[in-house]
Amino acid sequence: MTLDLAALRAGYASDPAFPAVFAVLAAGRNVRSTSVRLLAQGGALRQNPIGGAQVQHVFDQLATWGFGTWIARERRRARLLWRVRPKAVLALAEGRLAEPRPGDFIAPPRAAASPAPPAPAGPPPLPPEWHRHRVALEPGREVELAFPPDLAPDEAKWLGDYLERMARKAARQTKTGTAP
Repeated sequence: MTLDLAALRAGYASDPAFPAVFAVLAAGRNVRSTSVRLLAQGGALRQNPIGGAQVQHVFDQLATWGFGTWIARERRRARLLWRVRPKAVLALAEGRLAEPRPGDFIAPPRAAASPAPPAPAGPPPLPPEWHRHRVALEPGREVELAFPPDLAPDEAKWLGDYLERMARKAARQTKTGTAP
């Protein structure tokens, strides 16, 4: 996918949500993925109130223009995986940078002449900075958990509650003899 620099610059100049979102992004780190909810909370902490809907709108546009892709779109867990470092996207939007430099790409861009490879089976690969943890459930059964580095306490609670519900459901099915 190619980057649409003209659309980025036009959107940044005409839509007040873009400068508001990028003001919060610029204050943070150049990370591989950004959570919509945490970015909105960061804006509130920096006296730059932005709502999750504003962030999601800006991220939708950035994904359309080739600057990132959605990892998750569910409410409260929406997260954008960047193709170009966020601070470089800001410099491009403001016109301080004419073209992205090779080091600005998080993943190498695909060659324009080559056809797109077939979609891989299964979920997309996780960013390398995510925390991975393997847990042996019983001999021969193992599960891997993966968490983003900016996992919020309420997200962690939701995951714990979800695992607890799954365990209760499995216990009920075992007790009643129904198939899982």
